[in-house]
Amino acid sequence: MALGESRYAVVRVIGAASGGPGGGVLRCLRVMKKYLQRMLTITVMGLVGATAGCASQPDVRAVWRMPGVAPVGNAADTRAPGYRWAYTAGEGHREARGASSAGRGDLPDSIRPPSDALWHGDEGTAMRRARKLSLPLFIDFYADWCEPCLRMANDTFLDADVRTQLRQQTVPLQIDVTEESTINREQLERYKVNKLPTMLLVSAAGEELARYERYVSAAELSARLTPPPTAASDNQHGAPQAPATAAATNGAKPWCAPELETLPGDVCYASDPKQLPRRTLVVFLHGWVQHGMGWQYAQQRAIVRGAGRLGFSVLTPRGRTGASKKGGANIVSWPTGMEAQKKYEQALLDEWRSAQATIEQRQGAPFDEVFVVGFSNGAYYASSLAMRGRLKVAGYAMFAGGSAYPPSAAKDMRAPVFLGICSKDNTATAARRLRDQLRRSGWPHRAETRTVGHTMADRHLDHALNYLRKQHGASGR
Repeated sequence: MALGESRYAVVRVIGAASGGPGGGVLRCLRVMKKYLQRMLTITVMGLVGATAGCASQPDVRAVWRMPGVAPVGNAADTRAPGYRWAYTAGEGHREARGASSAGRGDLPDSIRPPSDALWHGDEGTAMRRARKLSLPLFIDFYADWCEPCLRMANDTFLDADVRTQLRQQTVPLQIDVTEESTINREQLERYKVNKLPTMLLVSAAGEELARYERYVSAAELSARLTPPPTAASDNQHGAPQAPATAAATNGAKPWCAPELETLPGDVCYASDPKQLPRRTLVVFLHGWVQHGMGWQYAQQRAIVRGAGRLGFSVLTPRGRTGASKKGGANIVSWPTGMEAQKKYEQALLDEWRSAQATIEQRQGAPFDEVFVVGFSNGAYYASSLAMRGRLKVAGYAMFAGGSAYPPSAAKDMRAPVFLGICSKDNTATAARRLRDQLRRSGWPHRAETRTVGHTMADRHLDHALNYLRKQHGASGR
């Protein structure tokens, strides 16, 4: 049976079983068992929706509002069968329960598209490359529960001509919205994406050049990516020319988003909107951002939204421009190397302590607990701080990053660590090495894998705060 047919076989079996004779029901159930062994638990909601069919594209936010349940597909493509496969994306991430990580994931391996080196997974990295090469971004909004997205991953984006065109004429970026995250919400709002599939062609200056909101075959996409004869003569890369727009020449944007308070040293602050009796402070370490471009606002707003949901105050300090040799001289990053740490680290930590002291003095009481949360490059730096016992804090959380630095912290400085591993991201390998090292050294930790790309998923953050708060409460510190 072909892959395209196997996705729908279970739901067809259910449809046959609902109206056939008794012998047919038994035969259907035996067939169904074969496929259930290859899939996650099928929910009642999914089955009802699947047998009824779905005539409209799934609204991304509506899907996120259904806890643990994916939509039943998309019937907009008339070549697709009338029934749709559905699955439950519940909490069954085995590593979070301490079992083996083998076989984890929200989709069967036979359906999940293979890991693909074609795509960038980080928007900031893709943007920098697009500007450097003067190429447009080709952005694919993808989710495991989007049937046309899966079809395109397994045919359109495996086509040799399409792949060559995307590599030579664009900077391909895939934004995975399988699970809800505040970063993904901001990206959906900014790019005005309400349904999947959605693909965008965006100029290096940020102007939308084209939009596709349906299944697109390889032949059609290749034709649309082929530039007019005059375009290649004007562009050494052969890319479609974006309309001329003025570059941002109004100077660097402020470090803190407008709605945040700016403390000395460009440390941004937002108070706990819930005003909980247990006063928690999160020091959030951002990922790479280009100096003066305002890319950090999305990350700042993401952690502030988490604060509104979970009840904590936030300090979002600023890294140092050029602190990472890999990032380059114009990238604001954290000092993960020894030389950079000697140069920048003490001043950074002094800024954080000063900002915390300012808030505590203003409020008339110290915080009950302080956690350091790092994303991407910030996660790598957070793991370095944790392994060295550089800060006296109640815990660390790391998402889409982290390195297995040799642990040198004294026993009483080994704060609990929550490690959020993003299995679709290229940071997953390093994060798993860190997990293994924490396990070998007996370091208090929890590692949880989610089938997401380069992001900080809401559930990851929720579980991190719950874990760290419980650990701190149990320690009596």
